[in-house]
Amino acid sequence: RAINVFTERLYEWFSLHYPELKNANIVEIVSKHGRRENIKGFSKSVGVEFSEGDEKAVREFAYTIQNLTREKTELEKYVATAMNEVARNFSSLIDPLLGARLLALAGSLEKLARMPASTIQLLGAEKALFRHLHEKGRSPKYGIIFNSELIQKAPNASKGKVARVLSSKLMLAARIDYYSGRDESEKMKRELEEDIKKVLDNENAK
Repeated sequence: RAINVFTERLYEWFSLHYPELKNANIVEIVSKHGRRENIKGFSKSVGVEFSEGDEKAVREFAYTIQNLTREKTELEKYVATAMNEVARNFSSLIDPLLGARLLALAGSLEKLARMPASTIQLLGAEKALFRHLHEKGRSPKYGIIFNSELIQKAPNASKGKVARVLSSKLMLAARIDYYSGRDESEKMKRELEEDIKKVLDNENAK
């Protein structure tokens, strides 16, 4: 989120200097070239001039964004590795970063392993569920599990059923990871793919 906000601010800032620059990798361009006169293809602009201080400041800001991006990439690798060690089966069924968020919301692997599939499916939607229980909104169908690629790719009419299948498998995977630690990741991935295919085939047959 910080990287996105900083990139937007950089674009707004540099647009004062070179408003004609469109649809470009603004971070890379600013860090490499600085002022507009150094950019290939530049001829003229209605933007304001940059002083040496302006150029230095805007390039350092671009360097900061690049450093944050590198840190984000390294952190994502670390989280993926850690999830594979802590919850191999669980993280094999869902993006490791999303799995880490589910684990954090649950509080621990033990708590996650004790949750029913319906609770796992709604992790991250507690506020919406609270509103529903107080008759102030509709019951949520899913929480952050909705960000799973498997659910995103499913047709709208099937997303809820795919979410139930996925959360059921995640429940089993969490229990295996916590109580036995045995590696059944390949088997569980295969079973999940088969179960989702059945759901989608049944929907298409209607």
